[in-house]
Amino acid sequence: MGDLDPLVKEIQIKGDVQEILNNLENYFLRKEMKITRKTPTSITAASGSSIKTRVLGGKFVSKDTLPIKYVIEKVVRRSGIDFLRIEIQDDLGFGSRFGMKSKLQTHMSECMADVERIINSYDSPKPYPPEENIFSLDRLQPPASSKKSNFQNNFTFNEIQNEISTLKKRERMIDTKKIKKALEKDDIEKANKLLFELKQKYDEYKSTIDDIESLDNRKSRLAVKLADGEIDRQTYNDASKSIRWRKSDLEEELNRLRKEVIYEDYQKPF
Repeated sequence: MGDLDPLVKEIQIKGDVQEILNNLENYFLRKEMKITRKTPTSITAASGSSIKTRVLGGKFVSKDTLPIKYVIEKVVRRSGIDFLRIEIQDDLGFGSRFGMKSKLQTHMSECMADVERIINSYDSPKPYPPEENIFSLDRLQPPASSKKSNFQNNFTFNEIQNEISTLKKRERMIDTKKIKKALEKDDIEKANKLLFELKQKYDEYKSTIDDIESLDNRKSRLAVKLADGEIDRQTYNDASKSIRWRKSDLEEELNRLRKEVIYEDYQKPF
C-alpha cells in the first residue's frame, strides 16, 4: 500500500450497484487506467506509474503519473442498507516519499472526489438536454424493411468462379457449396441465382454485425455521458433498455443469417 494512509469513505447507494460500477469502469478506462479486478459487487483499478515516478521524481511528474490504486466494493450493514466502500491508496510501493507526500495526498483527495461525484450522480444527476437525446427509443428502431433487388446476375462459368474467390477473400468460411454444385451440373442460371442470393445475405450479415457494434459504441458513449453528469439516470436507463431490446433483435437476426452464409461446422452462436 505504501507509506501514506489510504483515504477511505463509505457512500450509501439506492440504485443498481452493477450500473454504478459500470459507470466507474468507463470512467477509469477513459482515463486510461488499468482495471485489475472486476466482480458484480466490486472493482479495483490502478493509475499512474511507480517506475516513472521513482525515476523522474514525484516533484517533476504530472499528477496523473503518480501511482494510485482504487478499491471500491459493496458492503451491506446490519440495517440492510447498501454502501459502496471507497479506498484510495498510495501505490508507490516501498521506499521514501520525501518531497512528494503533499502532492500524493492532494492527488488522492482529488481521486476520491472524482469517484464520489460519479457515484452520487446516480441519485442526483444533472438535467438532460432534450436536443441532444441521440439515444431515444425512436432512433433505435429497426429500419423499415426494403424490397430486395431483382435478380440481375448474368455471369459466365469463369466469372462465377472469380466471384466465389472474391467472396472467399472477404469471408474465408462463407458457404458456397450450393453454387459449386450448380456449376458441376453446368447449371449456370441456377449458379447465378444462388450467387446473387448469397451476396445479398452476406451483405445483410456484415451490416448486422456493424449495427451491433454501433449499439455497443452508443452504450459506451452513454455511460461516459452519465459519468460526466451530462445526462440523468432516467434517460440513461430508458436509452439502455432500448439498446438492449434492439441488440437482442439484431443478435437473433445475426444467428439466422450466420446459418445461411457460414459453413455449419464453423458456426458459433453470437
